[in-house]
Amino acid sequence: PSGEPLRAEAHVTRHGALDSPSARERLRVVLRTRRGATHGARVIEADTCQGVAEAAAVVLALALVSPGAAPAAAPLPEDPTHPAGPDPAEPRRDPPRPAPPGPRSSSPRDPTLAVGAQGAVDGGALPRWALGGSLLVAWVPGRARVEVDVRRWLPQSRNVGTSAVGARFTLTSWGARACHRLGPLGDLELAPCVGVDGHWLAAHGYGADANQDASARWASLAAGALGRAPLTSWLALRTRVEATVPLARPRFVVERMGAVHQPAALGMSATFGAEVLFF
Repeated sequence: PSGEPLRAEAHVTRHGALDSPSARERLRVVLRTRRGATHGARVIEADTCQGVAEAAAVVLALALVSPGAAPAAAPLPEDPTHPAGPDPAEPRRDPPRPAPPGPRSSSPRDPTLAVGAQGAVDGGALPRWALGGSLLVAWVPGRARVEVDVRRWLPQSRNVGTSAVGARFTLTSWGARACHRLGPLGDLELAPCVGVDGHWLAAHGYGADANQDASARWASLAAGALGRAPLTSWLALRTRVEATVPLARPRFVVERMGAVHQPAALGMSATFGAEVLFF
């Protein structure tokens, strides 16, 4: 019952200092309580008298509270060495996983240099359609393309009218092109091109009493398209078709007989061959 007095008896002892000179002295209190038919005993240890007194006061205060009116126990402070686990009512959520790295491209980098050989056909610079060969070197920075080439044409002969007097013509051409690749069309690549050519035409007369030689040089503009068909990463077939406009049209004549040749005002040319790519 709550009206019965509380009796308490305390027995205080010291220990630690006498056992070992390096040990710290502690106080031990054996507190026995009695309230009616209820008996209790507590052992309190502390380093100071104040600590013993505070602990004894808490024990006596709890002994004064009747069992039915005992307040709810205060939550124990969280031990920093053992953090509390997650709330069991809350579902466990795994941390987001990092996205897997994207696939790496296995295709080789674009080539930057090409060297090729090709056959050529031209209509306009010589008296008839001409056949020849060409060597080229190209620089390919990305989609752009810059190439230079030299062409040597098979010689041709032409007479003045129906006479036996005429000239044999030998033509050498060289040029530069700038192209821009539009993109693959299936297995093919297409690139429009513009450029300029230089021509050196030499004429050797024959059939006259006094044959003479002559030569002329002129430039022409060119515009067309380049088509490529890659066979491997380092080899491709290629063809180029274009129209040409000469900036000058030198005239070759035989004295007292008339003209024997003059380049056309509009010409056509085409090449077909292969090129080797370097990286």
